[in-house]
Amino acid sequence: ELLRACIAAGEPMRIPSQRTPDCEALLHRSLARGVLVIPLSSHHESLGALVLFAGQRELEQPEWFTFAQAIANQISQVMALAGALDARIKAEQLAQERSDFLDALLEHAPDTILSVDTEGVVRYAGGLAREPVTKPVIGESLFALPLGSNASVQRNRLQRVLSLGESVSWEHTARSADGGESSLWNKMAPIRRNGAV
Repeated sequence: ELLRACIAAGEPMRIPSQRTPDCEALLHRSLARGVLVIPLSSHHESLGALVLFAGQRELEQPEWFTFAQAIANQISQVMALAGALDARIKAEQLAQERSDFLDALLEHAPDTILSVDTEGVVRYAGGLAREPVTKPVIGESLFALPLGSNASVQRNRLQRVLSLGESVSWEHTARSADGGESSLWNKMAPIRRNGAV
């Protein structure tokens, strides 16, 4: 109960003291002359407490309290760094899982899916076994692909997506390798990261 109260208050506690008058049983069980409890925290978040038992040393000595506080500060920093590292590892694992899942979806999508950068260079391509894009295109320009429009029109479409954050759709007729024609529906949509396209 004393420990929880000390952590909640966020202030060091000496036992015995005026704040802890009924503590003889605790001292007897711990075989200590005194106990010093220092809360551990980081950015106003409670991390627990450092509890030091004094057998011979007087807790009232200033150097003892300063030493104990320095230890508590170091422990708090290590615990905070460990927590941040653990959170980062978990976030990276989750991102990798989502990326793997997305890759699987895109790879088996019924349509050709391309991801391009702001210059129109293809960075990802999925579903390339289907018309009209049937060959590897990663690293090539979107404007050189057979998508039913000349390069100037495609650049204007990409610029509209980048500047307005709006999707653009169009339809065109594609000719397959055997000479057949089919009507294809195309859509260019923004990808947002941290609110920016």
